[in-house]
Amino acid sequence: GLPGGLRVVFSGLTQTDQVLLTLGPADKGIELRLETASKNESDARLLVSQLRNNVAMLKETAARGKEDTSDLAKMLMSGVFDQSGTRVIGRWPVAQNLLDSLTAGL
Repeated sequence: GLPGGLRVVFSGLTQTDQVLLTLGPADKGIELRLETASKNESDARLLVSQLRNNVAMLKETAARGKEDTSDLAKMLMSGVFDQSGTRVIGRWPVAQNLLDSLTAGL
C-alpha cells in the first residue's frame, strides 16, 4: 500500500474520475503537478478544501513529532492547491535528493 502521508493527502481524490500526475521543470527546480476535474465547481471547491486540510493535518502531526519527516513527507506537506472551475491543480516542489532516492537503481 501507499505510505500513510500519501494516503492522507490524496484520500479526497477517490471522488474524481481521472487524475493526471506529472513531474517537470518549475521556476525553482522540479515540481510534481496534479490535475483532476470534478463533476461540478462545488465538488472542486470541496476537493481543494480536503486537500488543504489533509496537508495541514500532516503538518500539525509532524510538528508534534508524531509523523514521518522524511523527504517524501516534507514534500507532501509543501503542497499548494488551486481551483479553476471544475479543475483542481496541486503542486509540490520536489527536492533533488528526493528525486535521486526515488530513481535510484533505474
